[in-house]
Amino acid sequence: MDSKYVSTKSTSLVLVFVGMVFFAVIGFSSYFLINALVNPPVVGFEINYEDVNRTYEVGQSFSHHGLRVYAVFQNGNRMQLSPFDANDPDAPHRFYIDLNYFNATNQTPGPTQVLISYRNFIPQAISVTIVPSLTS
Repeated sequence: MDSKYVSTKSTSLVLVFVGMVFFAVIGFSSYFLINALVNPPVVGFEINYEDVNRTYEVGQSFSHHGLRVYAVFQNGNRMQLSPFDANDPDAPHRFYIDLNYFNATNQTPGPTQVLISYRNFIPQAISVTIVPSLTS
């Protein structure tokens, strides 16, 4: 076989292989680019509690009515979150209300806190006040 001629079959295989690698790299890169644009990373969370009752009588339960919690994405967009639900613990985008400190101190009048947490971000506190029961 003369060395100055290259087999068409081997050239085709090389071109197919190069094409597959090219499209695999482009496709892989495109997937991450599109995913980053559609689902940017969450960089934190915000809470809005201006409509939440922050004064409770001794023994009264905390109500999260009016509490709005938002995930904040890298691109600046926000998405409202739902409270954690024990019936659906693996649902994404749920925030957790930590009432441990509130429940431990709601028998004594004075200031206390309710902690709101989301993923591994630093929890944010809502300051509330426990007042003597008006019905006692």
